[in-house]
Amino acid sequence: MLGWWIIIAAQSPTELDASATTILAKWEVAPEGINWIVDLVEAGKAEQIKYGGYPNRYAVRATHALPVLADKLLSDTFPTTNDKMQPTWLKNVELHPDHIALCSPDQLLVIEAWDQS
Repeated sequence: MLGWWIIIAAQSPTELDASATTILAKWEVAPEGINWIVDLVEAGKAEQIKYGGYPNRYAVRATHALPVLADKLLSDTFPTTNDKMQPTWLKNVELHPDHIALCSPDQLLVIEAWDQS
């Protein structure tokens, strides 16, 4: 695996339509860059609704996903090594603060993680 292309959209899974999607953020990340989403699923704060990498799709409330954007992307604290001390990377970050600001905490979001293999 080469990494992931992550997209967070302000729509529920049933509303998802590429022509009408409100993108909150998107970025490319190393393989371990999906771990925060897996952590949300394991904590019961998100649901994986599609898997296989083309894409993996998750449903999550804004209250759980948006703080991760602030902590990991906006503050530039994405880890630079993984637990095996291998370099990680984060690139092509695109944030839409105006769209993010319009989200209520209980708004259902879709996160897509596309395998870049």
